[in-house]
Parts: sequence; structure tokens; C-alpha cells
Amino acid sequence: MKALTFKGFVSEAREISAEEEDSMRQLGETAKKLEYLLKVGLIDQSGYFKEIRDIAATATKFIKGLQINPREAEDLEIIKKIGRSTGVAALDALNTPGAQALMEQGLHLVSSPTQIANGTLVWSIDPNYRPANGWGLGFFPGIRAIRRMTPKGVDLGVRWKTGSMDIKIKSWKAGDHSSVLDFYDKAMQWAAENIDFEDVKLKPEPRSWKYYTKRTTGRRPQFNQELHDMQLQVDNLLNMARERRFSGNPIEAYNFALSAWTIKKKMGEIENDREKIADAEDAIFRIKQDIEKLKNGNQ
Repeated sequence: MKALTFKGFVSEAREISAEEEDSMRQLGETAKKLEYLLKVGLIDQSGYFKEIRDIAATATKFIKGLQINPREAEDLEIIKKIGRSTGVAALDALNTPGAQALMEQGLHLVSSPTQIANGTLVWSIDPNYRPANGWGLGFFPGIRAIRRMTPKGVDLGVRWKTGSMDIKIKSWKAGDHSSVLDFYDKAMQWAAENIDFEDVKLKPEPRSWKYYTKRTTGRRPQFNQELHDMQLQVDNLLNMARERRFSGNPIEAYNFALSAWTIKKKMGEIENDREKIADAEDAIFRIKQDIEKLKNGNQ
């Protein structure tokens, strides 16, 4: 079989190996699946519409032996992977009741073509989801688990970690499902029934933690974005206070702590919680005393 010409990154023909021929044969079914899913609108709001559409068109041409023009050489590798079992199962999963249940909850498929090729399905309330600043749910058949997909480029106020912190929400044993497709279907149905998506909609800010189960959110008071943001400020200030204390700057440490407790007092006032206000006032009084003692001791 003669080589195909790839404009832009291959200037001359090359021979196609037997392995590549096998990959091409597998692409027929995959190309049809992609075209069908795009046609019925299952993946048109993912934010990757054009990219997936181009891959589908490229796959069709590849099968027919026509000249193809992928934007990058990596597209060819993605197409090959999608033609394998994990990618096909991921595409099949979009026709299951589980996928339909997530769409009825207002979620959008936001997996990149590479993620689909690797069998990972990512869903988000935000149709314009991007890993840098987006939150979502990831379904991983290899480990039979659902993970909370967290922003990779947003400081979430966690001192020990910034960026990628995808956290397992639910997992199953390998024997709990009859197939990979069964895992996708059952896991997506579980998420549709158990994740509090109304709570997600109330937290549009990238720094706001979300995609919790209803059992978790049901034990919490009603979400208040202002209090949430104030608590993040408190956490950051107390972290800085600890750092200054350990680095030998006690007055700076006390000043950061004083700012933190001043915010905590405001939070108590917003919540009309007398106990929190009293605790904050007591802490503020003691911190101011300690600052004066340090200043007097240094004179």
C-alpha cells in the first residue's frame, strides 16, 4: 500500500506498516460513531466541536485512502488510539442511559479527543470548561472511579498543593461491572443521582470547591459565596502567620493573625453568630496584647 501525503509535516511519501494498516481498518467503525454523535448533538457543546469534527473527517479520509491534512502530526496518533477498544467504549458510553441522565442534569461532555482516546470521559456544568480553570467529573474505567476534576492553574487556597488535585469521589471493584461500557453507564447514573448539581450552579467562581455528593452538601448550611471567599482569605492569612512565626518574624506573624481574626469577626456578624463574634473579639484582644509585649520588649 502506498503512503499518504500529509501536508505541512511530511514532504514525501512513506510506506505504511502492517500495524498502521490494522489501525486504519479499525477506524471505520470509530469514524461512523463520531459522525453520528456529532449529528445527534451529543458532543456539540463540549468546546472541542471543531477538533472532534476534524478528526472524524480525517478518519473517514484515512479509511478511503484519500489525502489528509491534519493540523499536527499528533492528530494521527489520536485517531489511531480512538480506533482501539478504550476509545470505542468511551464513544459507545455516550449512548447509554447514564450519559442521558447527566445531560438531563445540565452537564456537557468536555473530554478532549486525547481523553476520549484514553477512555476518560469528563463532564461539566460549564460548556466552556477548560482544565486550567474548570471543575468537572471524570470517569476513569481503568481504576473504576469517578474523580472531581479541579482547576490546574487556579490557587484553591490549599497551602500544601496548588493546581492538579483531582480527588476520588467514588470507586468500585473491577468485578462490580460486567464490562467497561457497564462501568460508564452505572457510574454516570450514580453521579446523576448523587452529585449535588444545584450546589455546583451556585458556585461559579473557579476558587469555589464543588461537585460534592448530596449527602455531603446536605449536612452543610446554605452556601454563601461571600463567606466562602472570606474563609479563603482567613486560611491564607493564618498560613502566612505560621510561616512568619517559624521564620523568626513574630510581629509579622501576629499582624497576619490579627487580620485573619478581624475577618472572622465580620463573618460572625454576617451570620449573626454571637459565639463566633465573641471568640473573634477575644482572639483580637489577646493578639493585640501580645504585639504590645513584643514591641515593649524590643525597646
